[in-house]
Amino acid sequence: MSIISIMKKLLVPIIGIILLVLAGIGATLYHQHTSYLNTAPIHANQNIKIAVLSDTHVLAEQLHDNGTAWKTFENTSAGMDINYNTQILQATITQLLQTKPAIVIIAGDLTSNGEARNAQYLANQLTRLRKAGIKTYVIPGNHDINNPQARSFKGAKTNLTDQMSPADFQTIFQNDGYTQASTKDAASLSYLVKPAKKLWFLMLDSNIYDHNQALQKSADDGYFKPATGRYITASLKAAKKAGATIIPVLHHSALVHGNLAGHFAVNNYQTFDKVLREYGVHLTISGHMHAQSITTQAGLTDITQGALPVSPHYYGELTYDYHNHQLAYHAKPIDLLTTWTAKYGSSKAKQMLATDHAALYQSGRRFAERMLTTSPATAKLSPQKQATYADAFAQINVATFAGTTSKSKKDLTLLRTIPDAELRQILRVSLSSQDNLNWSSTGMTP
Repeated sequence: MSIISIMKKLLVPIIGIILLVLAGIGATLYHQHTSYLNTAPIHANQNIKIAVLSDTHVLAEQLHDNGTAWKTFENTSAGMDINYNTQILQATITQLLQTKPAIVIIAGDLTSNGEARNAQYLANQLTRLRKAGIKTYVIPGNHDINNPQARSFKGAKTNLTDQMSPADFQTIFQNDGYTQASTKDAASLSYLVKPAKKLWFLMLDSNIYDHNQALQKSADDGYFKPATGRYITASLKAAKKAGATIIPVLHHSALVHGNLAGHFAVNNYQTFDKVLREYGVHLTISGHMHAQSITTQAGLTDITQGALPVSPHYYGELTYDYHNHQLAYHAKPIDLLTTWTAKYGSSKAKQMLATDHAALYQSGRRFAERMLTTSPATAKLSPQKQATYADAFAQINVATFAGTTSKSKKDLTLLRTIPDAELRQILRVSLSSQDNLNWSSTGMTP
């Protein structure tokens, strides 16, 4: 018998053992060992409280070491506190376990950039809620699926790490909506859940991720495929026939929010909105913008839940009045100070909060400084004047993302005189913000 034949005979069982080990690792990574599923319908004789989260952008500590690559990434985090990302999530879970909503919903962008390990970390945290009898439903965002920018950080290097496919997402979050689904869309990761007889949630996958590998990044835009459009219509029709209140949840907004620069709505929102109004839908829930925002147009309201890692860290409390079929929403702050003080001590908690609050301010200031130094209208201003404008812009930016308006007359007066037209326009849309923290369907036809 030749050496090659002997090697082949030896390699077959060795390779088999290796594959079994790898399969075991994969099963650990993509499997929730205990489901704690609460499939019992919610009783019809009580109001139902739903906690709304979005854009958790989880980046578990196992994927970074606070090195130089991580610090560079931090400067591009768009105001999110990525240093205490998991601590904010854990504090949120702790608060939800205390307030005990019946349902927790996350409207996409669950992970930083579609890392499978970050998804598994979040799935494990959601298990804590299900263990307490809370129903959990999630949908993907544009960052979560087939993202070639899935990465980890070590020292000065940024390394690629496992990204999620659509199948991976559905497996990792199988107990966060997909197992409980009444129906599923064959063309996307959309599904319908019926936690109560007269309250349904249409969890919609509005993301475009088929061409991410060619783009070498995640696509920002959202779109409903024709088949998904038909699934949406069929689901709305079924809800109307059953006399149920149905709330679509999607990552991209259903309406264009005029108080924020940029276009964050799903691309075919006009067609989508027409169908929603046709079937009497009054409310949609979305994310994607990172800022807290509410807009109502022609009887349809879209509540965009602010990104969880962005200060002041709200979650939405949506209450459904079962008897009157009315809805009320209020943005509630996460009490980080209490949770962090109990866990880390008063001094450390205050230090963490200071760092956390500075993240959004510093992001807005860096943006303003770039604009001021590159715009011909402001480049020749003195450094002191540029710094004054940048500080005022950063303060107003913080208020805008919090869903409020700046109360500083000094800042407002200052920025109205800024020579740069683009910064003035950003200021103008920021100041147009109304109440983005509260909403009620009272007065709307059930």
